[in-house]
Amino acid sequence: MLKSLYQTRAFFGKSLQELDFRNAYGVNIVGIKRDKQMIITPEATAVLHDGDILIVIGSDDDIERLQEKIQ
Repeated sequence: MLKSLYQTRAFFGKSLQELDFRNAYGVNIVGIKRDKQMIITPEATAVLHDGDILIVIGSDDDIERLQEKIQ
């Protein structure tokens, strides 16, 4: 499943590598929507900003688990 998720303040200022979404939630971040820009296949060093929307891919259960953390 592919889904767009608004991220939480707990992720602001942290890199994708630091957050390690694949190991923590079983999902991959395939894009970041930032303002009017779309960052496709962001680097592990990409730092999340306030207002970023994460484009994630993973199983329904894994995405739901991440979504629960974000809320």
